Amino acid sequence: MDYILALDQGTTSSRAIIFDGAGKPVASHASEFRQTFPQAGHVEHDAREIWQSQWSAAQKSLAQLAAVHGQAALGRIRAVGIANQRETTVLWDRATGEPICNAIVWPHRRTVSVCEAIRKSGKAHLIQQKTGLVLDAYFSATKLAWMLDNIPAARAKAARDELCFGTVDSWLIYKFAHTCGRGRLPAGTTRASVTTRLSILGADSPCNTPNLAAAGNSEFVRFAVQYEFARTVEDILAQR
Repeated sequence: MDYILALDQGTTSSRAIIFDGAGKPVASHASEFRQTFPQAGHVEHDAREIWQSQWSAAQKSLAQLAAVHGQAALGRIRAVGIANQRETTVLWDRATGEPICNAIVWPHRRTVSVCEAIRKSGKAHLIQQKTGLVLDAYFSATKLAWMLDNIPAARAKAARDELCFGTVDSWLIYKFAHTCGRGRLPAGTTRASVTTRLSILGADSPCNTPNLAAAGNSEFVRFAVQYEFARTVEDILAQR
């Protein structure tokens, strides 16, 4: 019997579900994490808690599978997929792998004023033309701009290519990869498309709208879409 491990990283909890070849769930676990509301309209998460809750959910669902179907079942997991809260923005130190601030969550409205300033400059139409998205604080780019401008030394570190920026899927894959001794940082285009950082005009036409620049040459903007991930299953379980 073959299996698929699905990681569902949501706004209030992280879940892992293992499905068999017939699409039947055979093991699952969910872990909640804290919600932070600094003030009205502001929503933040500790990216470390996102990671820890997803790691725990994966470990415990794999342990369930092994307990019921034997250790050999772990070697029959053929794919790992991630569904996640999409526009939530994470910025972390490339050398330490630690977030430099809380993640700004998708409904957060702190950057409405940034959008208004761009709209008044007459450049909002360029963003929609290049990305297919309307200018709105909902998407990741203005959240990233706020982080770079308001977290001490963040923009200087980004200029030195010392930071990584990503949505939650990139953050999780980065943490899984580095925890399990691998070192690649991919991001799927479906998630990249909600950042206002992915141009729909082609790879040679990045969305470099003023004030929305990505964090240095972050690997996120390379938009790799393949990753050898299934082999980490045994590593995840071994490190519980």
